[in-house]
Amino acid sequence: MFQILCGIDFLHRAKVFHRDLKPGNILLNSKCHVSICDFGLARAVVEGHSEELIWWTDYVATRWYRAPELILVHMAHYSTAIDMWSVGCIFAEILSRGEPLFPGRTIEEQFDLITQVTGTPSPALIAKLRTQKAREVVASLPRREGIPLRTLFPNAEDDELALLSGMLTFDPAQRISAQEALSSPYFAEFRDAYKERFVEAPVFSSDDFSFERHRLSEPQMRQEYLKEVAFYHPQVLEATEQKGNYAMESEARRMDMQMKHVEVDASFRQTQTMPKENTGDAEPEVQSSILQEAAKR
Repeated sequence: MFQILCGIDFLHRAKVFHRDLKPGNILLNSKCHVSICDFGLARAVVEGHSEELIWWTDYVATRWYRAPELILVHMAHYSTAIDMWSVGCIFAEILSRGEPLFPGRTIEEQFDLITQVTGTPSPALIAKLRTQKAREVVASLPRREGIPLRTLFPNAEDDELALLSGMLTFDPAQRISAQEALSSPYFAEFRDAYKERFVEAPVFSSDDFSFERHRLSEPQMRQEYLKEVAFYHPQVLEATEQKGNYAMESEARRMDMQMKHVEVDASFRQTQTMPKENTGDAEPEVQSSILQEAAKR
């Protein structure tokens, strides 16, 4: 846990949100060195553009490790606290030896499982919710006091439960940060040993994440993909340019070529329908059938 929190603290000091922390994204080698992986959903908050970059859809993070503020509303003006909730869920899973704390099968069940443990949000916290609909839904829920963590984890140490409680606080504004978690007495024996390994987090410029502020069209997205491919595999791009954008001709391109052949009276045109010389006497029969249908009407 100490190594995980060190990594998360580094990310958050760099103003990067991972947004999909779960056991499957925590790698551990034979020397017990931890690495955090899968930054496909990660986003950064850049100075001067924070308002643009921290409004994202709530469909981030695997459901079992998703913070309650991501469940309550469709769009959330959220913070690094969402990652800390996920870390808390991972810590709870460690304490229970692999048993997920909130294994909800649906969003509704997920929120129900969370409030069983944390208790129903207070009126003051409900008032902070962004939409009126969310406030009404949460206010209509039956009151719950929550289940003490000691009941769920009877063999855990007091420092472990205090740390877990701080990370699984329902109110994101009151949830502890990675830096605060690292200051827990639970990690006292590790802090001094790792003190010299702490490094300064990088400072990103707005140019590094300028793509986050634009809604690209499909052709523009295709261009960006090609640039990415060209960066790592320039030979693939060269082959693509020689053959065209598609391995197989599209129907639109094929029709365009046929029309050009017709314009120049090309005798070698390859038709996509049955050639006329192969239809035999079918055409008169078809015409007769059409006339009979017209007469019936």
